[in-house]
Amino acid sequence: MQVDFMDPYSSVSAVLSNVDLLYEIFGRFYLKTPLVPPSRREHLCYEDDALRAHALANLARVCRTFRDPALDILWNQQDNLSATLALLPQAGLSISDAELTRFETYTKRVRYLRLDDLPEPSVLNMVARLRNGQPLFPSLRTLEMYEIWPLTPTEGALLFCSTLRDIRLWGRQLQPSLRCGPLTPRQQIDLCLQLLSTRSPDLRALSLEYHYIPASRHISALDPVLMLRNFQDITPTIKRDPFSREMPSVWLQKLSVLEHLDRLALSEGPFVMHNTPCFLPNAFSALRHLRVAGQSKTWSQFFSRIFPLCLIDISFLDTQFWLTEEDQHDIYQCMEAIARHRMLERVKVTNSSFSHHDNPDNAIPMWMIVKPLLALHQLRELTIISNKYVTLTDDEVSCMATAWPGLESLDLYQNRWVSLCPTVTSLMGLASHCPQLKDLRLVVDFANLPNVQAVRCMSHRLEFLVCRRRDRSQRIDEENAEKAAAVVDRIFRFANKVLPW
Repeated sequence: MQVDFMDPYSSVSAVLSNVDLLYEIFGRFYLKTPLVPPSRREHLCYEDDALRAHALANLARVCRTFRDPALDILWNQQDNLSATLALLPQAGLSISDAELTRFETYTKRVRYLRLDDLPEPSVLNMVARLRNGQPLFPSLRTLEMYEIWPLTPTEGALLFCSTLRDIRLWGRQLQPSLRCGPLTPRQQIDLCLQLLSTRSPDLRALSLEYHYIPASRHISALDPVLMLRNFQDITPTIKRDPFSREMPSVWLQKLSVLEHLDRLALSEGPFVMHNTPCFLPNAFSALRHLRVAGQSKTWSQFFSRIFPLCLIDISFLDTQFWLTEEDQHDIYQCMEAIARHRMLERVKVTNSSFSHHDNPDNAIPMWMIVKPLLALHQLRELTIISNKYVTLTDDEVSCMATAWPGLESLDLYQNRWVSLCPTVTSLMGLASHCPQLKDLRLVVDFANLPNVQAVRCMSHRLEFLVCRRRDRSQRIDEENAEKAAAVVDRIFRFANKVLPW
């Protein structure tokens, strides 16, 4: 478009013609509150949401150029069906063509729907007759529901659509729905998922997060959906299950054949997989991101039997205590199995289990976790989080720096250390061998500092450095603090630093 700079209104016209800029500006007006259980709803404040919605509605009335961007953002995410149903006439009244056009103009803008309650069946039946088999939100991409699963056929026909890509189900317990009539729980779930697989054939992500789902029901319920083979992200989660603590092997066999599965998260609870299944050679062939939780002795078998060529990211939550020699042997074997996937770029190992027997005398050598990972020469990010007492020496950090020249992030900060922990020598080694390092979080012993002038001034481009003293109970005097700061500054002069004084 030619802009006449002599025209006093030309700059305004140029801005108004940039629709992307309008979406960026109007997008700052709206921030939805999270979906929470009804019991916690009184702690939230919805005033900001109401004010932002009012501002966007006013923007939509300013001019035709503002109308579509403002309405798209206003209707993009809905937390219930009240605003949608308010567009319809009262029961018993017919809807005019103008009202129907207005209704469709707004509902086609909804992309994200979160529900924790549904209207009366009579209201939904009226809407279903109005839509005549068409989905209520024809452009819906994400559907999140809290404790209203499974849906009846009428509800599913309204909420499931061909554009749906992500469905998230969560609550306390997967249980029969009174809305589904006399059907058994398994019949309800199977019927609902069959409808989902029919109306949403391009579904890509499925997330189930319940505190309790009987294992047999959990498996059979997913069969109709897993037949789609289009999933890229699956997160089946059962928390604090008091009845069944086994991860069924058939789960993994069903998931392994999904040709497009890119991201997989298996449980966040203390599951034990007793029978590790045998996988086909092409199992999890497209898997790139894997997050698992459980005992290391169980998952080491799993890691050693799958060989995804694309796997670059593993996050592992170990529920063993790491106190006995057997536990430490298990985690070492698990790390060895993980290290067989040589293309890994990111590894995160977490252990948050607590025991009263944790003490400095039972300190765990972090080397047992790190040593097998030295074979991962393409490693870019390593995070080890544990509330155990651990040890790590300068020589071991030197081996890490030499083995991972492309390292970008190293986080060993949230651990309890004893007398053996890295010193300033480790910082110099990382600066010398890891030129791409951007984020470093480490516990450092600043007791015996070298002469400041003896430390070579490096031009390393580290962006963020977080250091903590080994013993935070002891105060550091001002002179030593200045000396330690000067030493660190000569090593990482450009970094944003958070130092322990």
